[in-house]
Amino acid sequence: MTLEVAEQFTGAAQQNADAVDLLEALIDRVLDGAGAGVISVAGLVPECEQDVEVGNAGDRRAAGDAAVQVGAVQPISPEGRGDLDPCRLDHWTENGRDSIEPALPRNRPVAMETTHLHTLSVSHGGSCQPGVLRASGRRFRCSGAGERNFDAVESFSRDGMRFAVVDEGPVGAETVVLLHGFPQSARSWSGVTRPLLAAGYRVIAPDQRGYTPQARPRSRRAYRLHELVADVVALVDAAGAERVHLVGHDWGGGVAWMVAALRPDRLHTLTAVSAPHPRAVVTAMLTSGQAWQAWHVGFFQVPWLPEAAIRARGGRLAVAMLERSGLDADRARAYTDRLINDPEGPAAALRWYRAMPLDTRVGLSTGAVTVPTTYVWSTGDIAIGRRAAESTGRWVTGPFAFKVLEGVSHWIPEQAPDELATYILERIRSISPTT
Repeated sequence: MTLEVAEQFTGAAQQNADAVDLLEALIDRVLDGAGAGVISVAGLVPECEQDVEVGNAGDRRAAGDAAVQVGAVQPISPEGRGDLDPCRLDHWTENGRDSIEPALPRNRPVAMETTHLHTLSVSHGGSCQPGVLRASGRRFRCSGAGERNFDAVESFSRDGMRFAVVDEGPVGAETVVLLHGFPQSARSWSGVTRPLLAAGYRVIAPDQRGYTPQARPRSRRAYRLHELVADVVALVDAAGAERVHLVGHDWGGGVAWMVAALRPDRLHTLTAVSAPHPRAVVTAMLTSGQAWQAWHVGFFQVPWLPEAAIRARGGRLAVAMLERSGLDADRARAYTDRLINDPEGPAAALRWYRAMPLDTRVGLSTGAVTVPTTYVWSTGDIAIGRRAAESTGRWVTGPFAFKVLEGVSHWIPEQAPDELATYILERIRSISPTT
């Protein structure tokens, strides 16, 4: 496995090949010998403004500061080596003896020369033991065999399309992926993102297919569920993650359910928001007023008329409908403007709905979900009724929680972001209690 850590450290020292080689060896020993390791950067040496610390995570939890430490020191072995650049890591010491390839000791201090690297490439042969690498406050998790790229993702590509992405938080930390619905965007998650970042997670939100100008196929067939699921898998790959915590609202929730059903190998957990399991929706349509509550789905099948309605009177009708559903006036205006100011915006967003008749069989055959799941529903949701919400748990065989927000509208990420973030974190911590 190769982990690549790109960091811009302050100071004047330059990248040094010897330092890289030695630091690679130290990291290998931590990960190979102990199963987990930590590398952190802290400005303890004035000459370099940085130092490097290596330690075993298990020891650190048990013994605190007694864990293995490689700290900044003045040039060692001054006899004949006093002219060493203190920012150049080309040797280290154990008990006062210079050594290039020592066995990494545990639970006792080790002194070494500090280094000042712009780019650190860590090579680890074979399968990688679970661990954490920390550099300049950013986390890098080693999660399996193969190569993983831990750079932040600004966009990702699939089938010649390019999707815009908002990627925040410590690269390499446990990753939460947020999927928006209609007519939202990645920025719709801003209120939810803040608590997740504060909890130490990496948070990635894409502008989904049709909402990114460079990822806007014109055929409705290109918006079928298997394509939308493949988009999410491509994003997870681009992020360098084996598995993620997936959260979806509205249409994003529908896609999230399908990812959980078809690709559970890529998920740690699922949190679906305002979108019941597809089978629960079908059942509710046959046994309750759910079909009437989802009247807009039928209307959106009509050619050109929905687009005209969205644009009518400068978007006033669309704004009024969004406000009636519970969205605040400012966001209703912003979401509408984003659509009508883009010549292809309304048609592209509506293709999600127009592809639904092509996926009827897929929706009816969606299996039970084994991934640990939380479903969040709100009593003020005019699009999803209680019957569909309450029956969703029948289609989850893994750990399941049903959360109800009283008096909140369909727009949970915007209207109740803190409560939603709490539910997401509860689900994540149900399988990751130490995060």
